[in-house]
Amino acid sequence: MEVPLAADLFAFGVLLDQPLIAFLDIKPTEAWQPEFERNLESLFKLDVYIQVISKGVWLKVGKIKLDDFDAGEPFRYVEDVFTKRFSLYHSTKFGTDFMVPCEEADTAGLEVMAVWDACHVEERLREHFGIL
Repeated sequence: MEVPLAADLFAFGVLLDQPLIAFLDIKPTEAWQPEFERNLESLFKLDVYIQVISKGVWLKVGKIKLDDFDAGEPFRYVEDVFTKRFSLYHSTKFGTDFMVPCEEADTAGLEVMAVWDACHVEERLREHFGIL
């Protein structure tokens, strides 16, 4: 996926299991380069609104081999807004419940379970790469 960050500058993501996208730790550039495939590292993995992909907000720019790439779903967490209790989330690890209770400390380094809009992901990538 080609993610616009500024005029003629794009970040890139790999569509894993829709709507999960791994955003790559590649310096923003004007176009995808085949040599990028040699050292694919993800910055983070997020679920993104399906319309971002289906309506062409971000364009698909090719296919890559995921042989050496961690394409697995990450653990994420949920915080109940009323009880302030935490749970770990994973769509396959906890049976049909998808979540198990945890302590706040267990959520360190995990993403919150959410579906992100394009503008929020783009802003996060701009901040990471220092593009204002």
